[in-house]
Amino acid sequence: FIHACEIERERMVIRSMLEESEEKGLTQGIVIEKLRNAQNIIESFYGKHNLTWLEELENEKIDLICTMISQGFTYEQLKKQLTNR
Repeated sequence: FIHACEIERERMVIRSMLEESEEKGLTQGIVIEKLRNAQNIIESFYGKHNLTWLEELENEKIDLICTMISQGFTYEQLKKQLTNR
C-alpha cells in the first residue's frame, strides 16, 4: 500500500510539472507571436526592417504598438518611447 501511495504521489508531481511546463510554453508562444505581429505591422506601416530592438521590449510595451501607430507616432517617436532611449 505504501508503495502505491508513493507511485501516485510521484505521478501527481510529474503531472503538475508537465502542466506548468505546458503553461509556460503557451505563454512563451503567445509572446513570440505578438512580437512577430508587431514586426509585421511596423514593417508594413513604416517600411522599416531592422527591428531587433523589439526583442528587448517587455510584453506590455509590445501591446502598445498598435495604439501608438493609430495615434500618429512617427517611427522614431515610437522607438524612442518604447525603448526609453
